[in-house]
Amino acid sequence: MEGAGLRANVSTGQIQVLLNMLRGWSVQDALDAPRFCISPGLPDAPVKEAQEAGNINVEVYFEPGISPAVVEELKGRFCSTTVIILS
Repeated sequence: MEGAGLRANVSTGQIQVLLNMLRGWSVQDALDAPRFCISPGLPDAPVKEAQEAGNINVEVYFEPGISPAVVEELKGRFCSTTVIILS
C-alpha cells in the first residue's frame, strides 16, 4: 500500500506544479511552491480513521509556506480532516 500512496503523492505534486505553470508561474516558481498531499488511508494502520482507505477526509499534509489562514479555512470546511503541517 505504501507504493500506491507514494505514486498518488507524486502524481498530486506533478498536477500542482502543472496547474501553477498554467496560471503563468515560471517553471522554477511552480517547482518551489509549497504543496499539499491527501492521505489515501492505510487499511492496516493502528488508528481507526487511517484505516479508511480511499477516504479523502483522513489526513491532509501541507508543506511549510502554505498560509495558516488557508489551512484554517480548509479545516473549517472539512471538519473530519486531520491536518498535518510538515516541517
